[in-house]
Amino acid sequence: MNDDKVKVFYKMLEKISKDSQEHLMYKIFYSINDLDKSIEFLKKLEMLPKNSLKMLLAYYTADQKKVTLELEDNETYNSILKKGIKLSQELGLSNSLELCILYTYLLWNGYFSTTKVKPFEGKVVSNPFSYNDEKNIGICLNYSDLLKDFINMSKYSSAIIVNKPSNIKINYSPEIMRNIKVNMLKAMKKNLSFHANLCASNLVIDKEGAYIYDPTNILLFELENVKKAKLINGEGTCKINSYYTHIYNLSKKSKSTLDYMYFSDNLKSPYSRKDFIFSFEMCMELFKDNIKLIYDYYKDIYKELKNLNLKQEKYTLKK
Repeated sequence: MNDDKVKVFYKMLEKISKDSQEHLMYKIFYSINDLDKSIEFLKKLEMLPKNSLKMLLAYYTADQKKVTLELEDNETYNSILKKGIKLSQELGLSNSLELCILYTYLLWNGYFSTTKVKPFEGKVVSNPFSYNDEKNIGICLNYSDLLKDFINMSKYSSAIIVNKPSNIKINYSPEIMRNIKVNMLKAMKKNLSFHANLCASNLVIDKEGAYIYDPTNILLFELENVKKAKLINGEGTCKINSYYTHIYNLSKKSKSTLDYMYFSDNLKSPYSRKDFIFSFEMCMELFKDNIKLIYDYYKDIYKELKNLNLKQEKYTLKK
């Protein structure tokens, strides 16, 4: 790309905020198939973080591989998710938050696992289905990746958000069974230390606005801006890491979901703390009363989970 084109692009960027400029830079990087050209472009614009080129290329290459692997199991993987959305309709769930709660219930009660157990272990697992269900491996990134695909199968949209929590104090923690045998906070601190205690969660776009939902710790955040969000079911904030956030959102729908965060005037959460508590309490009773329907879903997808598991074995990335 010649210098004249770079100057023209700079003039276009002057019309939007600095944060939105950064967002566009990452989008350009992932939209250019020729890596050499995209790197040349970003270097001229001086948009690459210092000493991060090798890391960026490594994640880009790995994620491109994951996209290819996902296509191999696409039909089976999507079938599991579609049946999950159908289950939500049969249960009468009416909004995106209730869909997130259903996913959380299914995940932590082992309904995405052939062993019906979901312990928390510090191993990152690649797509197509975001974790290895037989070995029950996964961390917050894998859970958010699966939730992203689950939500995107519905009429709502989602993207992975990588953030760093700060001074978190939870004043409402839902009663939900977790098939795990470790201390969650200790496990997170130990297993995420190589990412400077970063945590993955989900940006969810509802018809009324947007919010961040953390399926690992069951937290609800409201965006203050594109860099920061405040906890709704407690006190504290999280700082959004745009660098890792863009790396983990390669799909077309996820990238367009990030556009909303950077360019929309409405970042207010459609759900308050009161809504969050009411929705969780209501859903827990609903799931308890309809446990047969939920278990029928599990029986229906069991063979598909087994088929995915056999193929996933060679895709596991151990840290």
